[in-house]
Amino acid sequence: MLCVCNDRHLFYTNVCELFLSDKLHVNDRHQIAQIASLIAQAETSATYRPTEQQIYDNVLPVGVHSDSQMTSLIRSELAKLDGLSKQAAEYRLLQTVDGLPLLGAGYYTARNSAGTTVNIATTSTDVVFFSENWKQLSRYRNRRAFSIRCFDTVGWATGRTSGRYKAAC
Repeated sequence: MLCVCNDRHLFYTNVCELFLSDKLHVNDRHQIAQIASLIAQAETSATYRPTEQQIYDNVLPVGVHSDSQMTSLIRSELAKLDGLSKQAAEYRLLQTVDGLPLLGAGYYTARNSAGTTVNIATTSTDVVFFSENWKQLSRYRNRRAFSIRCFDTVGWATGRTSGRYKAAC
């Protein structure tokens, strides 16, 4: 039983780190407030409640500002969690982020042929291209054959696998 709890907590801390560094790429403000309130609930005890400003400073992703609408959303979400244990809050957070479309994706930054910065997210089934400000440009599902060319220590190698896109590493 101890291993299950420790594993859950490791997943929880990883999700928190991804969320706070804005690598989960949650765009819905209500969902940001929901995740932030679950982190606040899991990180505080029943006997100690930090001030609202301390909560907002510690549970919002980089670049998300605690304006009055966000403050109200978090306050509303925290009220729903009153009495929830730390462990239950951690578990609910994991359930919440499990539905995010790019959870577990690898993120890369590159320049396209025009010299514009693009962000690339890769999963086991997709490659998604985003603009510099994370607006989705295109998504390629792993359905047909595609070539990946990578330069290794020996030279260029080409591998054939399923998908419909070409990528050069």
